[in-house]
Amino acid sequence: MTTESPQEMTAPTTLNVTINGTGFAGDYTARTYGMIPHRNGVDIRLAGVTSGRMENAERFADSHGVATAYASHEEMLQAVQPTIDNIACANAAHGPYTIEAARAGVPVIVLEKPPVVWPGYTEDRTADAATRKRESMDYLAEVLDEVAGSGSRLLYAEDFVYVDGMKGLVEVLIEAIATGQGRVLWQQGVCAHQGSHAPAYDTPALSGGGALFNKACHPLGPCLYLKQAEGIIRDGHPIRPVSVNAVALQVLKHQPEASGRHFRVLQNVDDFGRITVVFDDHTVAEVVGSDLSVSGIRNELRVITDFAQYDMRI
Repeated sequence: MTTESPQEMTAPTTLNVTINGTGFAGDYTARTYGMIPHRNGVDIRLAGVTSGRMENAERFADSHGVATAYASHEEMLQAVQPTIDNIACANAAHGPYTIEAARAGVPVIVLEKPPVVWPGYTEDRTADAATRKRESMDYLAEVLDEVAGSGSRLLYAEDFVYVDGMKGLVEVLIEAIATGQGRVLWQQGVCAHQGSHAPAYDTPALSGGGALFNKACHPLGPCLYLKQAEGIIRDGHPIRPVSVNAVALQVLKHQPEASGRHFRVLQNVDDFGRITVVFDDHTVAEVVGSDLSVSGIRNELRVITDFAQYDMRI
């Protein structure tokens, strides 16, 4: 009697992956697919890439072994019919590309933050903060409705929420809550870069903002997630924010020229942002986003609970 291995019993599967964007995020997206260790007989094929400039897409395809460079996202979707579409391009394209992918029936859409920027930017409009917030949330709802109606699965590329340390912390919270503890008291997060070299970053209509919008959102995600998880585990409903305060500053712009020697001095967006969130259980989270890290990228999260302290770094 002969037996077949699991690989022989399972028909081979190829995942066709497409990437939008050839900058920093596109680069690490392509590299990450090459680092996945356990594929269980699945072949991951980098089938297409697109960029704002065709020459960038062609260069990216050559350096990362991508099958074909395309002139547009829509053309790539029609030609490849991808299993996974990675949206890692200029922020202003995130919403439109997600809608295009959903309408094309892409099974999995991986979306870099932020999901959308205020639509008024592309229309060359001005508005007060309340209007921008309302219109941004309405636009996000439109994008999510398109995804839900198409049957696609939207994965949000937030870094901390998916790491093993965060998963382990939630498991420890479950055990602590069972003993009467398990309260997350104070969270501190940092996402700091040495500026951004993306041409679109210093243009609000393309990036949506600076350090507050594009950096502080990274540690903010897990802070909100942990309080949600804590509340659901203990009481069956999330612990919600009740107040949010923030500051955004252009630090380097107002310093002498010599101070910007090791940085990109941003002229139109902030290079430092801080957010303080108070939750309905009187606990707090503080997060900082900045483009002032002279030593390179820092991603850190400190969680102080009523039973332990956890420090996570990426």
